[in-house]
Amino acid sequence: MIKKLWLKLVLLYTGITGLILALCLGITFFFSCNRYEASLDAQICDQLESYQIKLLSSRQVDQSTLQELEENLDGNIYVFENGTPLFRFEPTGGLTPDVLENIFRSEHSLSADELSQASNGWTSKKDERNTALGRFHVFYFRHEDKTQIEILALQSQSVRLPFIQHQAVFYGVLLLLGCIILAVINSWLIRSLLRPVENSVRQQKEFVAAAGHELKTPLASIRAGLEVLQKHIPSSPEISGVFYATQSEALRMSHLVQDLLLLANSDRQERKLVLTAIEPDTFCLQLYEKYQIYAKQQRHPLRLKIEEASYPEIMANEEALTQIGSIFITNAIAHTKEDTTIEICCNLLKNNVVEIGVHDYGQGIAEKDLPRIFERFYRADPSRTTNGHYGLGLSVAKSLAEQQSLHIGARNTPGGGAMFYICTQ
Repeated sequence: MIKKLWLKLVLLYTGITGLILALCLGITFFFSCNRYEASLDAQICDQLESYQIKLLSSRQVDQSTLQELEENLDGNIYVFENGTPLFRFEPTGGLTPDVLENIFRSEHSLSADELSQASNGWTSKKDERNTALGRFHVFYFRHEDKTQIEILALQSQSVRLPFIQHQAVFYGVLLLLGCIILAVINSWLIRSLLRPVENSVRQQKEFVAAAGHELKTPLASIRAGLEVLQKHIPSSPEISGVFYATQSEALRMSHLVQDLLLLANSDRQERKLVLTAIEPDTFCLQLYEKYQIYAKQQRHPLRLKIEEASYPEIMANEEALTQIGSIFITNAIAHTKEDTTIEICCNLLKNNVVEIGVHDYGQGIAEKDLPRIFERFYRADPSRTTNGHYGLGLSVAKSLAEQQSLHIGARNTPGGGAMFYICTQ
């Protein structure tokens, strides 16, 4: 139980801290990419500023200089004067007149206040545009004589992609390493916090085991003494009633101690069950023969219901399997009225899954109680708990089933009643 709680808490806290770490790294990744974008933009602008001064003063396009700039920028440069291309315009390429019109639309309507003074009667404006082709750096110039010159620098997306991919891998590795470190730290912290609880639970289990061992001998002596007294004390209805009640309580107390010892040994993993091949239909027949007389004495007819099928052998411990069947039968007797039939069932389900169960025809189990019916000391609604049981029998059955890798469960059956079963997984 403590291990499951520890694992859940480690996963919870690692998940929460991992999300916080992922958010922080995501923000850092975003700003890192933005800084890289800004540095690329500054590089383009610095290289173009010297060229634009020459262009504005001479109004002549130096193609060799532009080609060198293109190589440095790993992109393309376009120059237009009054809409006429002066350098590198390919109508069949991605830079179509429609794309140009979209880029220049706002610049054509610029007012004089939006333009800054450049030199020699030129006014200018600088802008950036993101398109499907890439990122455009637009330099727009207007002369006093209404001449308009546009310089477009288009840098390929492939320039940014390697950096973004490298950063994504880098931050992804950081996130993975961070989550591993957080998991280790959370594991250590939670284990430290749960250690006092674990020690307390272990001490409680040791106390239960020790108390159970100490109670076994006195209870055996009490039961033996009661049997001797019953033989030597004169019989009378009043005395017989007292003796019967005392013997019943001593027997019930003995069963409780046995259940506590079994659960304590199971928790401490001191009892290792030896599994052997068992024929399920033969086992059910033996269980029926063993408890038929007992059920009759309790005024509950016991029936055997085995489907006609070729049952595969199951790996189980016969003694533990018999104890589970005993718990199911006594539980059915305790929670049904007299003369109510109880069935021992053996079914072959899909995929050769074998199901062994005990079916009673009582009131059934409330739906809210079904998920918790096998919890220790859990007692369902009063209609099923007026018999003085302590709520340990079914938890003992669950513990025995888990030690044999068998699935245990309960379900309500059509027409009333409940079915407690174990089956191969």
